[in-house]
Amino acid sequence: MEGLSLEEKPIAKGKHPVWLKEFQAFEDKASALSLDTGVSEQLAGMIRRFICPGQTLAVGKQEYVTIIQSNLGIKCLWNAEVMELMWGLNNLKEHLVPDGKSELSKEDCLPMCEGMKFTLNKYGFGDLKPEMVTRSIIEATGLLYETDYHVRKHGESMRYAGKHLKETSGINAEDWDLLKLATAIMMLCYPNGEYKLVGNLPEVYLKAVGTLED
Repeated sequence: MEGLSLEEKPIAKGKHPVWLKEFQAFEDKASALSLDTGVSEQLAGMIRRFICPGQTLAVGKQEYVTIIQSNLGIKCLWNAEVMELMWGLNNLKEHLVPDGKSELSKEDCLPMCEGMKFTLNKYGFGDLKPEMVTRSIIEATGLLYETDYHVRKHGESMRYAGKHLKETSGINAEDWDLLKLATAIMMLCYPNGEYKLVGNLPEVYLKAVGTLED
């Protein structure tokens, strides 16, 4: 069993990266946390060090709610939303805990969370079986979600910019996709070629420029 204390630090609207505060490994899970023995002094000390009065402790299993609340008097939360969070933390645990200190069980590292299922279903990959999920697929799904989020967030503004583009240059971008439209606006904003690309997207950019020149 592992004790993992985390802190959530918002750095921008909608983004809350998680920071490791303390990590402890418990070889004997039953002695650390169980209905019969309660919460061990070692684990209780770690929990109390990092939770403030009035805060709610998110836990990874339903039985932990009863054990911790009855022994420490700390309000706990376990539900579907918490399990989504735990899925993400388990898949990021290699980046959070010391090297070689964390070994995830099959139960703790489920191949697919509900959010991932939703995203894959939305884009026609609903037939992907859980046993087919790999680290690369998880990362690609995350990138797909982030891209979709930014399209929904900025799509309307880009269309408005497209109308302004027609008024100022006579170019009708009404039927353009957002990638082509964004590339055109970027070329107008940086006429000397000092294009601002996010990440490593030279191939995507060149394809978009090619469609503009066709």
